[in-house]
Amino acid sequence: MKWDEFVTEGQGRFLPTIIEVYERKYPSYFSKSYPICYTSFHDLAIIFTLSSTLFNKKKKNSLHSIRYKEISSVEVSIVKVPTVYLYLLGASLHVRVVLRLKNKQTICLENEDISVLPHLLTLLRRKKIQIVDVMDLQSLLLNHDTIESFYSHIDTHFNSLLEDREKELPK
Repeated sequence: MKWDEFVTEGQGRFLPTIIEVYERKYPSYFSKSYPICYTSFHDLAIIFTLSSTLFNKKKKNSLHSIRYKEISSVEVSIVKVPTVYLYLLGASLHVRVVLRLKNKQTICLENEDISVLPHLLTLLRRKKIQIVDVMDLQSLLLNHDTIESFYSHIDTHFNSLLEDREKELPK
């Protein structure tokens, strides 16, 4: 896969990815979607590495890297994704991360582990990156002691959070 396939002008497709924040992997074991790449948030840059097809291990050579100073903003949100478990239909919550670069390119990522969110937001705040939080997830995280209670709250109130978001969007 080439780097140009990851990057779009404007809103593109969301790529399933394993996110690493300071070398901690989210999710530890993927179960719902097959990740195309590893997105590693380090101190100096974000490094994109393809995953191998057989065992989903990170390949040795990185595909591309982006320094934090190249990023104009990062949008974080949560989406409900339809899933099937033992022939039962359901939905799970995934984190969506949209990296908007200063050169007008966009990288759209999706991760199935909602517990990456507090760690990712902390790192982005440390790097002084503008965070676009349309669902007010940062304040919701502060109001919940555990990631499980946060997940439960989002799952229960997901539709009302979307309605609130749509009211705030310009028409």
